[in-house]
Amino acid sequence: METPPQATRQAALTALDDFLPLVPHYAAKRSFVSAENRNVSRISPYLRRRVITEQEVVQHVLEAHSFQAAEKFVQEVVWRTYWKGWLERYPQVWSSCVESEAGLKGELRGQSWGDLYSRACRGETQLSFFNDWVHELVETGYLHNHARMWFASVWIFTLKLPWQLGAMFMYRHLLDGDPASNTLSWRWVAGLQTKGKTYVARADNISQFSEGRWRPKHGELVEQIDSLEPDLEVSRAPAAKVGYGELPAEKYGALTTGDDLSVECDEGLMSCASSVAVLRFRKEHDESGLVEAFAQECENDALGRLGQRGTGVPGVSEILSWSEKQQLSQVVIVQPPVGPNSSRVLEAAKALTERGVHCSYYRSEWDRQLHELADKGFFPFWERVKKRIHRGEAIFRGKISTK
Repeated sequence: METPPQATRQAALTALDDFLPLVPHYAAKRSFVSAENRNVSRISPYLRRRVITEQEVVQHVLEAHSFQAAEKFVQEVVWRTYWKGWLERYPQVWSSCVESEAGLKGELRGQSWGDLYSRACRGETQLSFFNDWVHELVETGYLHNHARMWFASVWIFTLKLPWQLGAMFMYRHLLDGDPASNTLSWRWVAGLQTKGKTYVARADNISQFSEGRWRPKHGELVEQIDSLEPDLEVSRAPAAKVGYGELPAEKYGALTTGDDLSVECDEGLMSCASSVAVLRFRKEHDESGLVEAFAQECENDALGRLGQRGTGVPGVSEILSWSEKQQLSQVVIVQPPVGPNSSRVLEAAKALTERGVHCSYYRSEWDRQLHELADKGFFPFWERVKKRIHRGEAIFRGKISTK
């Protein structure tokens, strides 16, 4: 994988087009971890920041292939939407992970596993295959999904390190790492997301699906395991106080974040948006230099596409200055998913409201329709999504924008 990939929408479209002929073979080959990761699309860093959206990718793929040929690939794309919708219902799962990592790090010196944790983060354990995954992650900002599952399983069950430390370590190094997909995938491996269902990394599986690149020796992996004890009581979050009504019919400013960087393709949102402010990336959890640079370059590319209508805003004071300069009486905020930017836009909305600027929230039709289906496990969600695809509903049809 190019390190890092070019952080532009055009590069994202090219990567998708390049992989399109391989979509029918995805189901059979996706689990094999080749040296150059040629069995997967490698568009996830772009989806993470919505340089291209899940909806665009699904539409593009279904335009080129039958649903039967493309089902597995579409399903994997939609996983990202499902995780975000699920975490929206249970946001304390993310905040608890962040808080737990902080607490655990504060106790490192007093823990028997403190030194092992430090060596694991440096890729200096007794497990050469695990060390390889650490170095690839840190040096490229990417790991094949199957390798991520092995990594998490080894971290939790063989090294016996707290899962929250591993989840946050991976989050801060992955170019495509987001609070939902990363955190909930780690919980799934640990047996916390689906009660009693763990993912166990086995030597024969690693050898087979790495095509012999890694061959764990007998006894190196713990393969008889139990799921972890629940670390928090998950309860449904209160209903959001702000609804998603119709967009204003008169001029407004739009505020988006690094979680949604292709808003210029949303004709509804842009119809009356006289100016678009992009809330710039800010290190919240010691993200790596690669992640920071990729995020900033994606934002620069988005601002370039927006042209004179686009403005980068580092924080609340700049958002207020932007609203005053543009003489805005109302701002439409593109609702970010649960994570660092969700609290930042709440702070911005409060400050704007105090200045007399009316704030409302917006989300794409894709999110509005599909997040509400993420109220149970993934497969009930997927069955409902499939029915909508087979009915030919509008969000699954259309041509990808080349803007």
